[in-house]
Amino acid sequence: MTRNNCKYSLVKEIGSGTFGRVWMAKDLISGELVAIKRRPKWQSAISREVEAMESIKGEEGIVSITHCFYSMTKGGIIMQNIVMPLMNKSLGTFIRDQRSIRRRYPTHRLPPKLVKSIAFQIAKGLHKLHITGYTHRDFKPDNILLSYSGEEDDPTKSGSDIIVKICDLGSSKKLVSNNIHMPYVVSRFYRAPELLFGSCIYNEKIDIWENILFDCISVAIGCIFAELLSLDPIFVGRCPEKSQMRANSGRQGLDEPYQIMKIIEILGAPTIEDFESINKMIPKVIKSQHSDLSFLRKIEVSPLSWSNILDGFYCEEEKPLINIISTCIQWNPQKRPTNKSKIIINKTEM
Repeated sequence: MTRNNCKYSLVKEIGSGTFGRVWMAKDLISGELVAIKRRPKWQSAISREVEAMESIKGEEGIVSITHCFYSMTKGGIIMQNIVMPLMNKSLGTFIRDQRSIRRRYPTHRLPPKLVKSIAFQIAKGLHKLHITGYTHRDFKPDNILLSYSGEEDDPTKSGSDIIVKICDLGSSKKLVSNNIHMPYVVSRFYRAPELLFGSCIYNEKIDIWENILFDCISVAIGCIFAELLSLDPIFVGRCPEKSQMRANSGRQGLDEPYQIMKIIEILGAPTIEDFESINKMIPKVIKSQHSDLSFLRKIEVSPLSWSNILDGFYCEEEKPLINIISTCIQWNPQKRPTNKSKIIINKTEM
C-alpha cells in the first residue's frame, strides 16, 4: 500500500469491529510500526470517523490520526486506510489477561494506583470528546487502548505508567439534545436502559451510563470502573449463539429483555419517576411494536448495594469511588451527571 511518499507493509491483523479491521503495519521508509484501520470506502464523502478524528486531532486521551489514504484491492474495492500510532493492546484485552491471572491466583487484583490512573485518563479523553460536541456511542473496554512501560505479560509489575487513549470513533456523532438518532448504539453489556427500550432521543449522558463521571472532586467510571475492580463485566445478559452474533449485533432482539432483567437484579425495579423519564424518550412507533414498559411497574425488586456487589474487589482508599459508580449507573437519565462542565482535576486528588 502506498500514500504519497509512504509505503506500508501489513504485518498482522490486531483487531476488528463493525467499521473495519485494524492491522499492525510497517512503514517501509522509516521502519516505524503503525496501526492502520482499513474499511471499504462508502460513497464519495469523507467518513464520519475520519471527520471526527480530524476535528479532535491532537487532543489528549484520544487516539490521533496520522493521515488517511485510499488504496484499491485486487478485486477493485476502494479501501479507506486510517494510519494511527501503534498502542500495546485494548483495555478489554488487558482486563481479560488480568482475569486469566486471577484464575491462577484468586486474590489477584489491579493496584489502586493503576485503576485510578486508567480511570483518570479515560475521563479526560471523554471530556475532550464531549467539549468538541461528539459522543462516542460505543464506549467499552475494547475501544480504549493502552501503551505501557511495564512487562508485556503483566504491566502491573512495573507500576502504573500507562498511557490510555480512546479509539474507534466509527459510531461517534455530533449530538443535539432532543434530536432523533438511531437507537442501536453501544455494545449491549454497556448500553443505557433507555437504549435497550428503543429510545431515539439522547445526548452525551448515554456515555455517562457507559462508563464516565467527570466532576470537581474526582474522576471515576461506572461500568468500566466496576469492571476494573472485579475484572468482569457487571451487566452480563444473555450471550447469543455464535451463528446469531452477526445478525443480532448492535440491534434490538431477543437478548434485550435478558439484559434489562440483569439491570433490574442489581439496580432494582425503576421508580415511577424513573419509569416516566424513560417512557417519554421512546417514540410511539417503537412502543407499539415491542417496548411497552408497563410491566416495569409490576416488578418489585430492591436494589443491591454496590459495596456488596464489589465486596472483596476494592480497598479502603477506593471506597469513595464506589459512591461515584452508583451516581453514574442509574435508571433515570436525568439523574446521571453530565460530562460537559469545564473542570480542572488534579490527578493527586483522585
